[in-house]
Order: sequence, then structure tokens, then C-alpha cells
Amino acid sequence: MLFAVVALGATAKAQDGFSLGLRVGDAYTSYYGGWGYGIEASGIIGLSDRNRIEVDFGWDGYGRWYDGYRYYSRGYLHVAGSYQWYWNIIKGLGWFVGPQANLGVFFNTWDGSYYGAYYTTGNFYRARFSLGVGAQVGVQYDFDFPLQLALDYRPSINFMIPGHPYYYGGWANFSVRYRF
Repeated sequence: MLFAVVALGATAKAQDGFSLGLRVGDAYTSYYGGWGYGIEASGIIGLSDRNRIEVDFGWDGYGRWYDGYRYYSRGYLHVAGSYQWYWNIIKGLGWFVGPQANLGVFFNTWDGSYYGAYYTTGNFYRARFSLGVGAQVGVQYDFDFPLQLALDYRPSINFMIPGHPYYYGGWANFSVRYRF
């Protein structure tokens, strides 16, 4: 996926730009019913002065905890893409908005279980495919040197296969990218 982002960026017109970096922040999902953390490789491919595509590949982790019966570990491996409209506010500062789609796999593992007075050992594992649609909105600052900072919000409604729809999103995601 990262190779595809770099290849697309290399073919983008130089004046429209290409940037590559990291996107970090919190993550929330109603499927797990809680908050986690996320990190993504993030790339922006400029199509024109006002239009661009952002592609992110990452992992959201929801920690490890013990509920009195078993230890849980949960996470989400995903790729997200968004088409963005971009407007300048002042020199270097702008804002963007656009639709997004994502797909990924939710992982749910637990180690051992207590059933009454009996303890069973073993690792249990379950993964579910997920497909989602949503939006992305944020602000971005471009320095005079090739550094770009952004703060954004990207909520989505995802559909679990098999399973039920759930909400997925993160508040205050922060990106640091190098502009080529």
C-alpha cells in the first residue's frame, strides 16, 4: 500500500504536491465500546490546487485488560482513503473536507478463561472484515520549508462482515508529513 502511495505521488504534477508522513491520534469504536490509540502511514497526493487524495494505512489498538474472566486484546488494521477539497485561509494555513472510505480487519483475542472453579488455558482468536464510509474534516499548516502539520477528524459508519454496523472515529488526529 505504501508503495502505491509513493508511486501515485511520483506521477502527480509537481505544482500540486505530494507529502508523506505519520498520522497519530485517538480512536473510538462502538464495536469495542471504548477508546484506543492509532498510528498510520499517511500520504497526500495533490490533483490540483483545490483537490487531493489522502491515503492512510495503519493500526488502532484498544489495549489489553482483564475482566475477571479472561485477558482481552483488540485492534483494527486498516486502510483509509479520502477525496478532499482544500481551501486556503491565509498563507500556509488551510482547511479541507471530503468523503472517505475505509476497509480493514478487527482483531479480537483473549487468553484463557475461568468457568466457575475451572480455568482453561489457550489463546482464542477472532477476526472480522470491515468496510466503512464517512467523512474527513481538518486544518493544515504548510511551513516555508517542506514540513506539513494537520489536525483532523475522520468519523465513519462501518459494516462488519459478518456482524452489525458500528461507529468508528477518532477525535484530534495529528499528522506530520514531509512535502516532496
